[in-house]
Amino acid sequence: LPRTHELLNEIRGVPLPLRGLDLIFSGGLRTSADSSHVMSVTGNPGTGKTAFALAVAAAMAPFGTITYYLSAEEDTADLSNRLSALTPPFLERLSFSRKNVGDWFIVETLETDTTEAVAELLRKVRVIADNARHSSSNTEQPHVLPLLVIVDSVSELLNAYDWRKTVEELTAFVRTCKELRAMVILLAAEDDKNIERLGYLVYTVVNLKNQGTDLLTQKPTRIFRLLKTRQQASRTG
Repeated sequence: LPRTHELLNEIRGVPLPLRGLDLIFSGGLRTSADSSHVMSVTGNPGTGKTAFALAVAAAMAPFGTITYYLSAEEDTADLSNRLSALTPPFLERLSFSRKNVGDWFIVETLETDTTEAVAELLRKVRVIADNARHSSSNTEQPHVLPLLVIVDSVSELLNAYDWRKTVEELTAFVRTCKELRAMVILLAAEDDKNIERLGYLVYTVVNLKNQGTDLLTQKPTRIFRLLKTRQQASRTG
């Protein structure tokens, strides 16, 4: 029989169907009391931050999850192409799998020209997220995770202009997502001190690294490091 904490994680948590995560998170990713979750993912360029976030989106799509991808770096067409490549074939064969990516994967461009532009976009997405909550309540599909919001990247936003005002807008945005029972994934650069300003909102901290890239004779390895979880049993490290 599973241990008590694993059983609780499976019942109350989000079952991320990605290989290995059930072991790391002891059965499931626990949500907070309001059924939301906030995760930060840091790493150097090329370590797989975007790939990880897209893989979570693709894995949760058949369960009715709507994904809003706020991008300050990636092109919309490139994200859609990468998402298609990361979708496992068995998910596409499911009878309830949504074939049209545009029905559940929406990309918004984060323009960092001015702080006001960033604030306006975040306010706009809060309205879109609220509409998604009402539309999802009218469907018969059970929503384990009704809404997934990915911010790529926090570093670009906070390093652009007035970080104090941007932090306030991001904080209000994340809190609104929590009210909508959403999972928020914040992507940031390696050792970015600004992400720590949002640390009190974060439940799970992940760091991605590449190993074995110095010599051609070495086999490259991507390392997933779970640094912190809150309110759940897990295998950190």
